[in-house]
Amino acid sequence: MTNSLIVDKNKKVATITLNRPQVHNALNPELINALKGTVQDLSCDENVEIIVFKGKGASFCSGADLSWFRQLGKLDLQQTKETLNDLPELLLTIYNSPKITITATHGSVMGGGIGLVSACDFVVSEENCQFAFKEVKLGIIPATISPFVSMKMDSSKAKGLMLTGEVFNGIKAGKAGLVSHLAANGQLEKELDKLLNELKGSEANAVQQIKKLINEARHQQLIIKELEGTTAILAELVHSKEVQKRMKLFFDKKNELKVKKR
Repeated sequence: MTNSLIVDKNKKVATITLNRPQVHNALNPELINALKGTVQDLSCDENVEIIVFKGKGASFCSGADLSWFRQLGKLDLQQTKETLNDLPELLLTIYNSPKITITATHGSVMGGGIGLVSACDFVVSEENCQFAFKEVKLGIIPATISPFVSMKMDSSKAKGLMLTGEVFNGIKAGKAGLVSHLAANGQLEKELDKLLNELKGSEANAVQQIKKLINEARHQQLIIKELEGTTAILAELVHSKEVQKRMKLFFDKKNELKVKKR
């Protein structure tokens, strides 16, 4: 098992904790593929009925690791497309899991982190949790996560938040449909335990059939069709001169702040 994940099983509940706290659990290829493989394994585990996602440290997930995105611009376009396919494949794996899936969010949840949240059945969040689609500020778009986000959030609210890059809290995320269960600050575990207790006794086969029925009837083909195009769009943007310029400015500013702190 990779060090980027911590997996714990307690009775029928498996908890996957993102373990890159030094970068606020930013998503890179290693973490994405580790998550995908772990979810696939747990989805086949007859002793697991619920999968919970958490983040170690100050934040649940700050989105895609920009150091990784910056390197993508140095690959050829086809390689970039293939690499970017890893995230939507992970989100589909979570979305299609026969198990009940829950995210428990705290701190910051940005970009791809919102994708993880959107792919799950339930989302428990603290009121002061900070969400944002920051991609627009770098000249890129929340491409591969948008099909999942659009199933959770009101479309007009999602559009406004994506276009502005506004930081919004758990309360606003709840009103927009992204968060299903809101916890008072410091009460995340209490609210999560309450939800887990409500889910006890839900028969595993019935859960699987309900999820399959809803997924196949409303969303499955639409998601796959959308993802085929969104990955290509994102790859082209990552390779654009404007995006590479904005990423360079971002890292230059970040390095300047590090020097000033010394």
